[in-house]
Amino acid sequence: MIFHVVSILKIAVGAAAVALAVILWSRFKRFASGFLAVTSLLLYATVLLELLDLYDLFDITGPMYRGQPLFRSIISLLLMAAMLLTLIIFIREEKK
Repeated sequence: MIFHVVSILKIAVGAAAVALAVILWSRFKRFASGFLAVTSLLLYATVLLELLDLYDLFDITGPMYRGQPLFRSIISLLLMAAMLLTLIIFIREEKK
């Protein structure tokens, strides 16, 4: 029972984060806030994919490389790169 409640909370908090990021982007119209919206959308997609994998509706393990699932590793790397790029863009915009 608690497992389903936590899953619903993950979906709700992720949707709220995406909505707030889009509102922030539309209010300030800066490239960094737009990229933050894209990053939060990528984070939300990651949460959804993990939940789909947890409920056995979608297998995100896919092909393996040296015991590591490639699809899951690629998603994590993309998310980290997007967050790092968002910070770099934000810092550059603040220096101007």
